[in-house]
Amino acid sequence: MYLSKKIKYVLGMQQDDGIESRRLEAIIFGDSLTHKLVGETMFGYGDRIVSAGFVRFGSDGLAFAEGESESLGIKSNPEFDTPYLQMALGQIARVRGEKEKEDFYAGDDLIRARNDKQPRRPRR
Repeated sequence: MYLSKKIKYVLGMQQDDGIESRRLEAIIFGDSLTHKLVGETMFGYGDRIVSAGFVRFGSDGLAFAEGESESLGIKSNPEFDTPYLQMALGQIARVRGEKEKEDFYAGDDLIRARNDKQPRRPRR
């Protein structure tokens, strides 16, 4: 079995049908794809992408987040992202209830803070 040298991820805000279906979702993929391609395909153009980076594994076998995406210009947020990587890999149970709602709003805050720091592009 071939294992990619670099395992990438994008963490984004997913919403299926209604406000109650909102959740954070980590998409994990190999290094033959760019963060931008996967992020924009899965979550849209920027406003729903929380963070992106690389998946690494500790000596205990658990995944953790690190690094950043050059194609998106977004850094990972290891403390926030790691549980979602571990859920995507089946290493821990899914976060539900109030914690899931809190994290969704925290993800929204991370996006807003990042957008406030980015220089505004002139409109043409």
